This record gives sequence, C-alpha cells and structure tokens, in this order.
Amino acid sequence: MKHFLSLLIVWCFFIPCLAQQEPTDSLLNLLKVAKEDTNKVILLNHLGEYCDESDILKYAEASLQLSEKLNYKQGIADATGNIGFVYNNEGRIEMALECFMKALKLEEELGKKKEAAFLLNNIAFIQKNQGQPDMALVNYLKALKILEEEKDQRMLPYILDNIGEIYFLQEHIDKALEFHQRALKLREETGDKRGISASYSYFGVIYRNKGEPEKALGYFQKALALREEAGEKEGITNSLNAVGAMYAALKEYKQAEKYCVRALEVAREIGYPGYILNASENLSMIYKSENDYKNAYEMHVLYKEMTDSINNQETRKASVQKQMKYDFEKKEMLAKAEQDKKDTIAREEKQQQQLIIYAVSAGLLLVLLFALFILRSYRQKQKANMEILQQKAIIEEKQKDILDSIHYAKRIQQSLLPTEKYIDKNMRKLKREA
Repeated sequence: MKHFLSLLIVWCFFIPCLAQQEPTDSLLNLLKVAKEDTNKVILLNHLGEYCDESDILKYAEASLQLSEKLNYKQGIADATGNIGFVYNNEGRIEMALECFMKALKLEEELGKKKEAAFLLNNIAFIQKNQGQPDMALVNYLKALKILEEEKDQRMLPYILDNIGEIYFLQEHIDKALEFHQRALKLREETGDKRGISASYSYFGVIYRNKGEPEKALGYFQKALALREEAGEKEGITNSLNAVGAMYAALKEYKQAEKYCVRALEVAREIGYPGYILNASENLSMIYKSENDYKNAYEMHVLYKEMTDSINNQETRKASVQKQMKYDFEKKEMLAKAEQDKKDTIAREEKQQQQLIIYAVSAGLLLVLLFALFILRSYRQKQKANMEILQQKAIIEEKQKDILDSIHYAKRIQQSLLPTEKYIDKNMRKLKREA
C-alpha cells in the first residue's frame, strides 16, 4: 500500500508519486499471463498504485480477493490500504478508516514498519479532517518515530509538515514553524525542489497569520519561482494567488492585480473551478479597493458561478456517494443472503451427517447387542452341554459301580458253587459208607 495522504492546504500542494512511474501497459501485459499466485497479487497492487484513480478500486478488490484465497497477508494489507485510499477520496470516511486500521494491524503483525508509518499518517490525516487534532497528532508522532528509526529521508519531510499543520491548527505557531523548518532542511539535503516549494508556502501561511505580510510575501515568491521552474500549473496558480493576496494586504493593488490576473489565466487553462474561484474572489476585492466596480462585479459574478459549480459538483459527488453507499449496502445484503444460504446448507449437511452418525451408531449398537446375544446363547449352550456331559459322566460312573457290584456278586456266587458241590459229594459219599 503506497497511497499516502498528505495535507491539502490553500495552495493545494500534493505529494508526488512515491516511486518512479511504471508503464501501466507493461503491467497489464504481465497480468494477462500471470498465474493465480502471489506474483499476480503484487502486479494487481502495482497497477492500483500507478493507474488512474478511477481504476484503483478495481485492481485493489481483485488483489484482495486473490490474496484472501491464497491467505497472503501482505497482499491483503496492501489491497486493503488501497481500498481505504479510494474510500477516503469518495468521502466514505468511516469505511476508509476501517480499511486503514485493518491494514495497519496486518503490517504490524508482518513487522513492516515503514508501511505501518504510512498507514498511521493516513489515519491521522482523517482524524485531523474529522476535527480530532489531538488524536491525529498522536498517530503522526508514532509515524515520525518509525520513519526516523528507518532513516526514510524522503517521507520524513511530509510527516514533519503534517505535524506542523496540527500545531498550526492548535495555534502553537512557533512549534509549527519548528517542524516545517526541519522538513525544509531535509528537502534541501536531498534537493527536493518540489518539496522545498511546499515548505516555502507553509512559511508564507505562518508569517501571514503572524501578521508579517512582507516576510510571507518573500516565501510565497520563492515558492512561485520554484514552481514556475518545474512547470507545475496547479502550484503556479496557487502561488500566484498567494502572492497577489499579500500585495493586496500591503495595499499594493496594481501588483496584486497583476499576479491574480495571471492566476486566473492559469486556473482557466487547468479548468478547475476551485482555482478560478480563488482568483476571481481576490480580483473582486482588489478591483473594489481600486474603485473599479465594473470589474469587481464581473469577478464577483464569476466567483458566484464557480461557487455554484463547486456546490453542484459536491451535490453530484454526494449523490454518487449515496448511490455507491446504496450499491455497497445492496452488495452487502446479497452477500449476507448468500452467506445465510451457505450457512443453511451447511446446517442441513451437518444435520444429515448427524443423522448418518446416529444411524450408523444405532446399527453398530444393534450388531453389538446381537453379538452379545449370540455370545450369551453360545455360552449357555456350552454350559448346558457341560452339564449334560457331567450328568453323563455321573450316570456312567453309577452304571460302572452297578456293573462292578453285579460282577462282584457273581464272583461271590461262583466262589460258593464249588463248596456246595463239595458238600453234596461228601454227603453222597457218607451215605454209601453207611
């Protein structure tokens, strides 16, 4: 996640791209042949950083979806941060803040300190715009500490300027000036002319509010010279307006008119109503001070037209935001309905699985009971057989005893027979002798 929210002060300074512009066409060609892996996630996030602002969300959402599928935390963090950047620009502040917080947590888990500092800056930027300068200052100072530890000379000046802006809002003017001076020193060391022109503009605003218009004018002129050298039309028109306003404050109306007329010309070239509004408002006041009521009226009419145009743009933007909110909520409802459907199917599948488990368990229980019954019957049969065998053995034993008795009696009887024969023989013998 490389989108970095800076301050939008009266001259509309904005941060340059954090990395050298990569050819979007080349990235798109690589994307066509990319496999569904982390390399594709990185490509999508790069496209989100270098594409037109209107396309950032498309690439960020695609990156987020693939990252979640792959469980690729770095990809999730980068994509979520980019989505937060889009939400902030669309005015969906709560959603933007939620995205930045989620991305910050992931970056901290991954140990990505520099990325965490960028997210802390973005969170603080939102807090400042939401009227919470104290909370913003805490997060800006956290980001400053990280970037100082990381020795990030490129981003440090922007954090220092943001902290200076908070102190300026809190009317700690000397403290604000201290941080802007630190930022200027770093920019001078790296030769960042665009950043130096922003620092000069900050000084101009501070000295204007301190009631030192000559000093303020000098810094605004320095900023203008650098921006003209770089050909930055947006910066040029803002600096021209600032210089003209300072000449007007010094009651040098001809000089003020010259710079503000040039500011209006450049603003019309750009075609942005906000710049035209600032120039026409200044010119209306200058012409009025010169008693040139005709031109003062014309500039006032132009100022009103630009005000209405901006209001209409804001109205359209609000309408678009409401539509996007409606679409988002509808999408969320559909997603919830789909999730509920999935949950219902999951519950039904779980119930079916439970029924199958119960049926299988009941079947196993019946088999077990039947097996126990068979085992019991088998044991009872064994026991009965054992009793029969025992009774048979007893009977056989008794039969044996009876047979033995009979045999014994027979033997006794047989043993007596010879004696009777002997007696009978002797008796007959005695009879003969008699």
